[in-house]
Amino acid sequence: MSNFCLALQAVHFRVFFAIVFGQIACGYALGISGTGLAQAQHYIAINDFWVGLIGAGSLLGLMGSALMGRIADQFGRRRMLLIDMYLFTIFSLLQLVTTNLFLLFILRFLIGLMIAIDYTVGNSLLVEWLPVNESGKRQSQLIIYWTIGFILFYIAGIMISGFGSHNWQVILASSAVPGLVAGIFRSVSKLPASPSWLASQGENKKAQKLIQKHIGKRWGLPLHLLKAKPVDNISWTILFSKKYRRRTLVGGLFYACQAFAFFGISIFLPILLKSMHMGDSNLSGIIYNGCMMVGVLLGAWIFKRISRRVFSSWHLLLIRNLSGRHDHRPPVVF
Repeated sequence: MSNFCLALQAVHFRVFFAIVFGQIACGYALGISGTGLAQAQHYIAINDFWVGLIGAGSLLGLMGSALMGRIADQFGRRRMLLIDMYLFTIFSLLQLVTTNLFLLFILRFLIGLMIAIDYTVGNSLLVEWLPVNESGKRQSQLIIYWTIGFILFYIAGIMISGFGSHNWQVILASSAVPGLVAGIFRSVSKLPASPSWLASQGENKKAQKLIQKHIGKRWGLPLHLLKAKPVDNISWTILFSKKYRRRTLVGGLFYACQAFAFFGISIFLPILLKSMHMGDSNLSGIIYNGCMMVGVLLGAWIFKRISRRVFSSWHLLLIRNLSGRHDHRPPVVF
C-alpha cells in the first residue's frame, strides 16, 4: 500500500492494539517462569539443571521464530494470529495439571513458539497496515507494552498466594489471563487479513478489495503486487546468499546479543535475588523492574530522534563500557 500520508483509521488501531495485547501476554509469560520456579523449589525435587532448562524453555521456543514465519506464509498471517493466543492460553493452563519436569519444559517450549508467532507474524501485519510515517514510531512503542507485561508478572508473583503446594503452578498458569484477553480481542475486533499474503497466493483482487474496504477507494496494492503471480516457496538458503547474508547476520547478532543476555538476568531475577541474600528481594525486584521501565521509555524517546543505524551501532558499545572491567590491567596474551 502506498500510504505514507494516510491518516490513522479504525483498522490501524485495531491491528495495533491486537498486537499490543499480545506483547503484554508475551512479556508476562517470559518473565513468570522465574517466579514460579523459585517457589517450586520448596515443594518439588528440582535441581539447578531443570530450573535452568524449564526457565529457558520459552526462550528456546522463541528461537523457532523463523519456522513460525514460514508456517504463516503457508496458512496466512491473520489465521495464525487468531489461534496462537488461544493455544498460548491452553498451554499456560496445562501447567496446572503436571509436576513432571519434562512435560513442564515441553509446555514452556510450546509457549515460546506461540510467542514467536506474535513476534514475527504480528510485527509483519502491523508494518503492513500502518502508514509508513507511523510504522517506525508504533513499532518502537511495542517494547514499552512488552515491558509492562514483564513487570506485571513480578507484581502477580508477589500477589498470588493461598494455593499451598500448588501456588507455583498457579503462578505459571496465570499467563493464561493476558493470553485469553489478547485472543478474545483479536476475535471480536475483526482483525484484517494480510493484503500482501493474499497477493502472494494469487488473490490480488481480493487483497485490493480488502484495502479499499478498510481505508477507502483511493488506496490499494502497489502496482508490482497488483500484477504479481503466486510465488513459489523460497529456500532457507536465500537468507545466507550473497545478497542477504550481511543483513541476516547483522539482524540476528544484534537480536541475540540483546535478547538472550537480558532474558538471562530478568527471567531468573527472583532466584538470583534470593541467592544473593539482598534482604527484601521483592523490593529489590521492584526497583530493578522500575529501572528497566525507565530505560525502555528513555530508549524509545531517543529512538525517535536519531537514526536507526546510529542507535543500533552505539548502544551496544555503551553497554559494553558500562558493564566492562576498568581495572586497566594489561590483557593476557596467549
